[in-house]
Amino acid sequence: MISSPVFDNNLVTGAVILLIDTTEKNSREAMRREFSANVSHELKTPLTTISGYAEIMKSGWADPKDYQMFAEKIYNEGKRLINLIDDIINLSKLDENNNELKKEPVNLLTVTQDIVAALAQKTKDKNVTFNISGESVEINAVPHLLYEMIFNLCDNAVKYNKDNGKVDINIDNSGGNPKLTVKDTGIG
Repeated sequence: MISSPVFDNNLVTGAVILLIDTTEKNSREAMRREFSANVSHELKTPLTTISGYAEIMKSGWADPKDYQMFAEKIYNEGKRLINLIDDIINLSKLDENNNELKKEPVNLLTVTQDIVAALAQKTKDKNVTFNISGESVEINAVPHLLYEMIFNLCDNAVKYNKDNGKVDINIDNSGGNPKLTVKDTGIG
């Protein structure tokens, strides 16, 4: 709020009061803080995996026959980091109203099956079972952003699940409204 007196012949005859609604600005700032926290978490997760495998290899704790598997995990997490950084760059372009992201037809069922395959080792380690149900549904989306979103949902469903748990993924298109649901037996 800004106020200023109004004078007439050196007498205060009124006031001009300017109210500035900062709700939208405060909301944007809160969203930026939340985004920064999420980005930090998303970058830290693959870096922790890379660092962990590299430390095991460096210290000599790993059996040399496991090096190939460790190298593959490090490589995959490195690719994931590159994709995350690309996503951050693309989001900043969106923020600048420079919308260069291209939507393409993407099949939700195919993407989900690819993600479940990518998480196979993690699900095996925790003995978590994935069940995919539903139909083949095609939507227009930015492929790598959609992949990352579904990957994060599925990864968290495994990560925070109990041992011998279950993750149910359902793809539905009833009423022409595509919907992907991830439900797990973990906490929360």
